[in-house]
Amino acid sequence: MRADLLGSSSVKKDLGVLVDEKPSMSQQCVLVSKKANDVLGCIRKNIASRLKKTILLVYSDHKRDKELLERVQWRATRMVRGLELLSYEERLQELGVFGLEKRRLREDFINT
Repeated sequence: MRADLLGSSSVKKDLGVLVDEKPSMSQQCVLVSKKANDVLGCIRKNIASRLKKTILLVYSDHKRDKELLERVQWRATRMVRGLELLSYEERLQELGVFGLEKRRLREDFINT
């Protein structure tokens, strides 16, 4: 086998699991989403109280995370030349994309 045919990869096997040292943005989002869903599953299974106070406390943490991710999208849309002076909603419309909340609702409708 010729050595020049083999390419290098940043993926390594650790304890039988393939680990990529430099995951793409999409891979990172999938990983974060999976972690968030795992946490929500744990909360659902382990918190007996469904009181408003308890749920609002958990929701406020989720809301902060959502706002953090929305801020990243806000900055990304602002980087597009010619759209800097438009509002966030106008930039989203011009680019043909949705905000994170609308995207989540759309995905929920599709899954339903």
